[in-house]
Amino acid sequence: MGADTDQISKEIHISIHTVKAHMKKIYSKLEVKNKVDLILKYR
Repeated sequence: MGADTDQISKEIHISIHTVKAHMKKIYSKLEVKNKVDLILKYR
């Protein structure tokens, strides 16, 4: 279902914590709780 936080952090050279913080903000703005909810909402 896509890259995990570890893969993303290594790919763009930022910490896992930063990836998680960004994902949390994205989910909040899109009004979803997680990747599964995001996929279900926008498929």
